[in-house]
Formats: sequence, structure tokens, C-alpha cells
Amino acid sequence: GEFLDIGCGSGGNIERAAPRLRGAGIEIDAQAAAQARRIAGALGGRVIQADALSGLPQIDGESFDAVMMRAFLE
Repeated sequence: GEFLDIGCGSGGNIERAAPRLRGAGIEIDAQAAAQARRIAGALGGRVIQADALSGLPQIDGESFDAVMMRAFLE
């Protein structure tokens, strides 16, 4: 299945969801997004470095089995 983590930080939830779910993330912080991108990329996913409202249109047309937005502040 597919999993989207909005405000994914350094990718911990993406890593924990594998291998059941392939993770994608959106993260505003450039350093955290870079770390999450390495994790997600190794697991077949991807991470967009953007704020949530700018990042969501970049995944337009994709579908996800689960979406997480926890401890999100922007």
C-alpha cells in the first residue's frame, strides 16, 4: 500500500511503515526533508520539501491507503 506523511520530519514514520506501506512525505524543513528523502528513496518512496499547502498539489493524482498528519505546526 501507499502512505503519505504530511510533516514527515526526518522520515521516522516512513521507515516504520515499511515494508507494509511505501511511504511518501512532505516536509518544510530542508535538513529534515533531505534525511527523510534518503530513507524514503531507499524504500521506494519520495519526499517533497515544501510546506503542506504547496506540497499537496505536487502529488495531485496519486492515491494513498493511509495519510498521517501528526504534531504538525506550520
